[in-house]
Amino acid sequence: MKSFKFGFLVLLAAFGSAASAQHVMHPREGLTLASGLEDWKWTEFNEDGSTLLKETGGPIKTLAAAYTFSTHQDRVFHTVTLKAAMGEIAYEGAYIGGEAVSSTTKYNGLRFGYDVAAPLTDGPVALEWTAGLSYEKRDRRIWNPARKSYQAEDYQSGIGRLGVQIARPVHAGLYGGVGATVTLFTNMDPHATDIGFKSSPLLRPKADVGYFAKVGYAVSRNMAIELSHEMTRFKMSPKANIETTSGATGQIWQPASQLGRTSVQAIYKF
Repeated sequence: MKSFKFGFLVLLAAFGSAASAQHVMHPREGLTLASGLEDWKWTEFNEDGSTLLKETGGPIKTLAAAYTFSTHQDRVFHTVTLKAAMGEIAYEGAYIGGEAVSSTTKYNGLRFGYDVAAPLTDGPVALEWTAGLSYEKRDRRIWNPARKSYQAEDYQSGIGRLGVQIARPVHAGLYGGVGATVTLFTNMDPHATDIGFKSSPLLRPKADVGYFAKVGYAVSRNMAIELSHEMTRFKMSPKANIETTSGATGQIWQPASQLGRTSVQAIYKF
């Protein structure tokens, strides 16, 4: 909830900053709303690189609001975005009591992002470079059929993006972009006290590189349909010592993981 309030305040600040500028708004400036469906694939890996578990499917429902404003005589465009996601996907893999588990996982997520785009080339098909930073909070709730309850895990991540794009046209036409993502940091709360441990150390997986791609079609000045795919990854966290309520000791860590998200969304620009 705190992250939602912070993102909302920054979004309002961007509105105020753009509104105070004394110039005629560029067609790319203004408020955009988007609603879509995403197919998620979450994979965790053993230390030898083999698959430990996977979660696949959806749909994950998304809702986003973005505001774009320009600087440098309408050549550099800045966008702040607030995006919410929620849904349930299938869980397959990790062993409990020596048997593989087939279950479900519920997700609730919130992402606040800032992106900037500037000219890379001029011409009939002008390319732009893009860069961005985002903060994402993702709550993961895995149904444990043995305990008949949900096992909670909470993730907070900072993600950087760098790429190139053909900007969405003012009226109708195709647009798209590709680039790299890097998970700058991840903090993971395993909620270990919920499953018999005395404490729940915060796990910090290491940074890793992924990618993104998108293609869209602007039906009109206001409407567009967009298909995108994003892959974010992080490496295994350092291991932390942990003790059960019965006195047994061991170690806990977050395996190397990746999350692929394929999205289709309808976009409306005011």
